[in-house]
Amino acid sequence: MSFVPVGLLFLRVLAALPTTVSLPIGRLIGRVLYRVARSRRLVCERNISVCFPTLSREAQNERVRACFIESGIGLVETAWAWHRPMNFVDTRMQVSGVEHIQDALSEGRGVLLLCPHYSMLDLVAPLVHQAIGRFTITYRPNDNARFNEAVVAGRSRY
Repeated sequence: MSFVPVGLLFLRVLAALPTTVSLPIGRLIGRVLYRVARSRRLVCERNISVCFPTLSREAQNERVRACFIESGIGLVETAWAWHRPMNFVDTRMQVSGVEHIQDALSEGRGVLLLCPHYSMLDLVAPLVHQAIGRFTITYRPNDNARFNEAVVAGRSRY
């Protein structure tokens, strides 16, 4: 059995769990990935050392560990965005400045939102959808066709 279907099933299970259970699981996933994803860790270590050269080696390593933990949490957030009801984040996050987008749209002008590719990018989609309605996301397709189908399905909700 391929890892992708099992991983996608795991995302569905994560999404169904209470947040008090799924967030610690996300942190655990990040800690495990820190240990086993050596090539990713080396890239992260290099990036942190270049970005924060004045930090001690220990402080740099702590940032690397924190990056991996946040990535594990990001996996949980992606599961929520893809599989929980669209209004899941309504009471958990707040959007400001929506009036600028709505003003531009009401004047018949287009709006281009640029967003850095953080792990929580998918979790922002329900908020943008709530604020402005359906929108289009541009991204590089994943090399794994089955996983790419899941990405498109998850993001197509918005």
